[in-house]
Amino acid sequence: MKLFQTAGFGEKYLSNFGLKEPTSLHMSYEERRQALLGDRYEATHILKPVYEDSEDCFFTVADDSTLQLAWAREKGLTTTNLEKILLAQVEEFQPDILYQLDPILLPSTFVRRLPGCVKKVIAWRAAPLGGADLTAYDVVVSNFETLNALWREKGLHAAWFSPSWDPEMAQYAASPDRPVDVFFTGSYARTTGHDDRLAMLAAVTQLSDYYQIDLRLMYKKWGRLSDKPLVRWIPVPIRLPQPLSGSTGKPVYGREMYEKLSQTKILLNPATSIAGDIRGNIRCWESLGCGACMLGSAGHYPEGFEAGVNFESFTSEADLVNKIKVLLADETRRKLMSEAGATMMKNVWSKERQWLDFQSLVAKL
Repeated sequence: MKLFQTAGFGEKYLSNFGLKEPTSLHMSYEERRQALLGDRYEATHILKPVYEDSEDCFFTVADDSTLQLAWAREKGLTTTNLEKILLAQVEEFQPDILYQLDPILLPSTFVRRLPGCVKKVIAWRAAPLGGADLTAYDVVVSNFETLNALWREKGLHAAWFSPSWDPEMAQYAASPDRPVDVFFTGSYARTTGHDDRLAMLAAVTQLSDYYQIDLRLMYKKWGRLSDKPLVRWIPVPIRLPQPLSGSTGKPVYGREMYEKLSQTKILLNPATSIAGDIRGNIRCWESLGCGACMLGSAGHYPEGFEAGVNFESFTSEADLVNKIKVLLADETRRKLMSEAGATMMKNVWSKERQWLDFQSLVAKL
């Protein structure tokens, strides 16, 4: 199987990466690609052969204009159209399978332009579709069966697939020095089930006089009024609850996030309502993998996750605040839970398992 995997890293991460690694703006295509892979952003989604530099696998970041334009220059192409450059990369590599981590960036209109060598096209999507047409994809995958059911209702072929543990997390999990008592990093949007998350974070701010609380909330200053078609594009200002206003820090990504998690005792993971009571967002993999004790919303978690054993759960704002106090007061129990979480991630959700699951998925298409 020849695999072409592509991702969309987003403007915020790419801008942050450019500031952190300014020399990467002038690197060759392969040098910048390796620098991006080395930063481990979205590493839980990037398949094992990519990191092994397999000759049967090609990986690129489709929305990184610096990266893609470098490839075009090196190939003698004059176009600056990123979609045309991506198609040229596919044409040159001649893959059997294309796996897209950001199908909203490349919906059905792109898929229908792919060359005939591509036999199956797979999309990862664990968030609302927002009206995007993904009908040309052979299968849309996520680790949330509630979302997969919604995709099927929309006429899409959907299947289960999961993120994985990143082997690079092991060195961060081993960190003994964790000065940050409570850490959160995540996003907020008006129309994607995040309101409960804000309420939980606002409740946690009451502990800031007693503990070191570090909240990193990523949100846009303006949002849509609703998901209903007639009013979808009416802009409205996003106002954070008073306790959160001005109290959230700069977002962290990739290895910076790993480093922050390695300094953290408790990672907050308040769920959104997108997938009902099914849990398993990326922060589950990142927090346990880097040795932080995750405190997440109660619900149905993936295989291997055991509340009270390798992470802790909460059911309400009051329970959240109380669990933070209890975990910080019992260092021995918290450390045992963190160690159990890191071990579970390594043993249950390895890159090897993810790659085998992917091959099994392809074989069924």
